[in-house]
Amino acid sequence: MKKKIDKIEVGEKIDVRDTDYIWCIGTVRMVVESALKEPIIAIHYEGWNMWYDEFLPLSSPRLARLGFYTDRDDIPKYKMKVVGENNSLAANQWSQRGQMQAFIVNRIPQSNWGGKKPYLNAKGSGRNKRVSA
Repeated sequence: MKKKIDKIEVGEKIDVRDTDYIWCIGTVRMVVESALKEPIIAIHYEGWNMWYDEFLPLSSPRLARLGFYTDRDDIPKYKMKVVGENNSLAANQWSQRGQMQAFIVNRIPQSNWGGKKPYLNAKGSGRNKRVSA
């Protein structure tokens, strides 16, 4: 299976890396094509509020074919839990009935970073910070 996406259609599911460096499943909501620029796609993260939807260029390294990353067990993932009346998580002051809470599982320990901070971009800014361990 190859990672690069050459052509994409509305409704197609793909792997998308979020701003916390976690690979998620996303659905293509819209494709904006231009004669002089590469296509821009609107992504909706599966299981998340539409507030988190993003626009990304088709050539973004944050995009991959469905299953290229999300089928792997050796990378961090979100584990979603429903918050309800009979759930102990409902006691959290910010949670409400029927909402989802996400927990990161299989996170990379800081000792395995090799002295580098994986959440820094090429210019060294910490704009896209990962959740601290």
